[in-house]
Amino acid sequence: MDETYLSRFKFYVSGFGSSPFGIEWMRFDSDSPVNELLKRVPHIAFEVDNLDFELYFEFDDVEKIAAFKNYLYAETANKNLGYI
Repeated sequence: MDETYLSRFKFYVSGFGSSPFGIEWMRFDSDSPVNELLKRVPHIAFEVDNLDFELYFEFDDVEKIAAFKNYLYAETANKNLGYI
């Protein structure tokens, strides 16, 4: 298996480049700073060029957008990770 280690996040990724559907597999070190939900719960993620645009396009409620963005910033600021 061709894995890449992301030392900043303490986990390995593989499969994205070779999967016809862009599926990426992740394997975490026990002390990885990544949120437990991302480590334990299967999920779908999408890469976008502009997160603000996509949020405003998706949600029609500015308060919901602000709350979601505040959650992202708060969750990652404590770990100094930026967006995950």
